[in-house]
Amino acid sequence: MYGRGYNREGHDTCSPASHYDTSFLYRINLNSYDIDSIYPVGSVPKVVEVTPDNKYVLVSNWCSYDLKIISIEDQKTIKTIKIGRYPRGIAISNDSRTAYVAEMGRSRIHVINLEDFSVSYIPIGFNPRAIVLSPDNSMMYVTMNLSGKVASWNLLENKAGKSVATGKAARSIAISSDGTALFVVNFSSGTVSKLRTRDMKILQNIKVCNEPIGITFDTQTQRTWVACYGGSIKVFDNK
Repeated sequence: MYGRGYNREGHDTCSPASHYDTSFLYRINLNSYDIDSIYPVGSVPKVVEVTPDNKYVLVSNWCSYDLKIISIEDQKTIKTIKIGRYPRGIAISNDSRTAYVAEMGRSRIHVINLEDFSVSYIPIGFNPRAIVLSPDNSMMYVTMNLSGKVASWNLLENKAGKSVATGKAARSIAISSDGTALFVVNFSSGTVSKLRTRDMKILQNIKVCNEPIGITFDTQTQRTWVACYGGSIKVFDNK
């Protein structure tokens, strides 16, 4: 943010004691492309997710060490949940009852009950960054930034599954619409990896660009889109 009163821009290394500027979440009307609502959140917001039932918006705040839960009906924050060092990735179950939040500065996923806001934990391993769920919500997949691995967790049996190293600094992750494949960008390796979820086997490892940072799977075209830190976007067919 900039303007009067905003003079302490956030940083990658921070804590609530740093007192960096707080920020805002903007809602954009897709018919007019106007900003029609603004919500105050925390310092250095990272990931935004909406529950499938359109009841809540969840925002992870990197420097505030917390998660904001915003009620769409009430148009305000109804709950702030302390996460710990560097909240990052968010995934939400299909029934909108459970949110999974990565605490990137430690070794766990926060499991948040969105009905009573109670919290439990999954010990996924150090430095979790991004999270996706399988279409049936039976499995969770998490990138582990420092180790360059993708870890899996069986949510039905509540136990660890297989993990695999994909490259240096595994960052963002996406899953195919049928749940059979994962796509991971490896920031320091400059690669994108395609994994088979059934056995976590790497099917392809492609040099994509310098510092790939974001990735998504487009259900309609069955293509994988990769965002490169330098400003380009690469689009890949899946055949």
